[in-house]
Amino acid sequence: MLIPATLRERWSGFAGAFVALCLGSAITSMSALAYASADPQVPARLAGAPVLVRAPVAVRADGDFTPDRPWSPETVISLAGRLAAVPGVAAAVPDHVFYAQPVIGGRPIGDGRGHAWSAAALAPYPLTSGRAPRARRGGGARPCARGPGRGRG
Repeated sequence: MLIPATLRERWSGFAGAFVALCLGSAITSMSALAYASADPQVPARLAGAPVLVRAPVAVRADGDFTPDRPWSPETVISLAGRLAAVPGVAAAVPDHVFYAQPVIGGRPIGDGRGHAWSAAALAPYPLTSGRAPRARRGGGARPCARGPGRGRG
């Protein structure tokens, strides 16, 4: 009898405590979510590499989202050679990124970035069928060659 009488007389205090408890719980949950999402994740295609080296990221205080400038090919070759010479390093594999926009059913898919075959060594995915690509004399694929995801050439 005492509890219902107290709730009847002091319901605003009970409602205020309930609202404060809900807000505190929401703030704690959102803080934990922000903390967990701020943890940097390695992309799955690089999960097989024990160490990653990337171009320096410019810190922009003004909110500019200009992409970072990649290293020049000469710098990449030089750095890969120096890293490969370090004792205990099995291999230094550069990841050459290029524009590749697959089109399926007339609609572009993916992020438009392709990676060189040599970067497959960085991923934990095995080759399940077929073979690794071989270089042709004189370079890569023929211009306008037909293949999966290519337009009419």
